[in-house]
Amino acid sequence: MSNDKYIEHEKTEKIASKKAIDKFKKEMLKSVNAPLGPNELIPVLDNLKGEFNTPRIIRSGNVFGVREVFVVGTEFFNPYPAVGAVRHTRVRMLKTIDEAIKELRALGYEIFALLPPSYEGSSIFDTGFGPKTAFIAGHEKFGLSFDPRDYKDIKPLHIPQFGVVESLNVSVAMSIALAEWVRQNNLKK
Repeated sequence: MSNDKYIEHEKTEKIASKKAIDKFKKEMLKSVNAPLGPNELIPVLDNLKGEFNTPRIIRSGNVFGVREVFVVGTEFFNPYPAVGAVRHTRVRMLKTIDEAIKELRALGYEIFALLPPSYEGSSIFDTGFGPKTAFIAGHEKFGLSFDPRDYKDIKPLHIPQFGVVESLNVSVAMSIALAEWVRQNNLKK
């Protein structure tokens, strides 16, 4: 992602209220000590905006029992939309997507990139997910900070869509992916 694309993150941090920044710091202190979730499932948030989708995905992650959430390239997010989930969900802040991918590989995760249907990839509903799965979702406007074709072990996925809008909101798409993983892996037990 080019430097000009980070301007949006900087604006978010500058306009965030002192109250939100203080709450973020308090919630993150609790998050560091939160127990890992029961499922070996990790959502990776690649340079998402901090005001809206990041906290909502953390909330969904907690609901679906994810191991932890990787927040990449975002230094601040507003914890209020997570409705308390940050303090109960392990959130790992990482600087680059390469750092996240390296960690996922070391932990033995199968990695999937959530992409619009126009990108070649498999349907999420035609793909089997093993116990150790990571889903990467990119920035709302700019997409992923990398080209998944540059990584042979990252599998592109899409959620089938039938309307004229190009893609789902990223927090909705990630929630669908997490729910599909849970359907395949937990409801069988």
